[in-house]
Amino acid sequence: MIFRLLSCFVALLALPGLRPAAMPGRRIVVQPVLQTIPLVLDGPAVRTSAGDDVSVTMLRCYLGPLTLHFTDGTTYHDPAAAHLLDLEEANSWIIDLPQAPAKPVAAVAFSVGIDSAASTGGAQGGPLDPALGMYWAWQSGYINAKIEGHSPSRPASVRRAFAFHIGGYARPYATRRPVRLPLPTPSPAATLTLLADADKWLGAAPLAQTPDVQVPGAAAAAQADRVAAMFRWPAAAAATPSARARR
Repeated sequence: MIFRLLSCFVALLALPGLRPAAMPGRRIVVQPVLQTIPLVLDGPAVRTSAGDDVSVTMLRCYLGPLTLHFTDGTTYHDPAAAHLLDLEEANSWIIDLPQAPAKPVAAVAFSVGIDSAASTGGAQGGPLDPALGMYWAWQSGYINAKIEGHSPSRPASVRRAFAFHIGGYARPYATRRPVRLPLPTPSPAATLTLLADADKWLGAAPLAQTPDVQVPGAAAAAQADRVAAMFRWPAAAAATPSARARR
């Protein structure tokens, strides 16, 4: 009888809807904000550091493979080639690293954007699928980050809209940026929370003085630095990210 009951229990667990959820080894949760206010798609206007009231209608950004640096000097490299953060997809801001060791993390490193090999390799699948709207078919390259929205600071001729599509892999205007974020205090927590503060991008300069950017070039390269600056730890005492070298 006991054997029959155990067999039935195992059979039930085999059903897709009844399997216990696998717990990730580590998890990175990225929270989109504008300064301290949660960033909501098509939400109420929020004022940037530059004094512009903005409502965001799109925010997408590629994060390259993540690397966890542990206090014992070892590292864990995320096998995923890229993660696409999309304000329309809440789950896209959660990055599970199920094979990452449960050791204190001293720093997290990643790249903002797609490397030149992927950009020159043609359209791909998964998070790099062109159907996701992050591929420039006209010039064979990926858009590393997009932000669009509306602000009264923008001209009426463009319906108060702004659009920044940041991409380009060729020097001297490559827009992929490496980021390394040391934790203020090493953490053994299974979940680490990062902020993606859009004010570092939109609030870096008044929108009235910032033309739309939708092609590679010097303007895109300058804005790529602002995109990389969005990522920080929520703690006020967080260490300053290391210098971001272009590549």
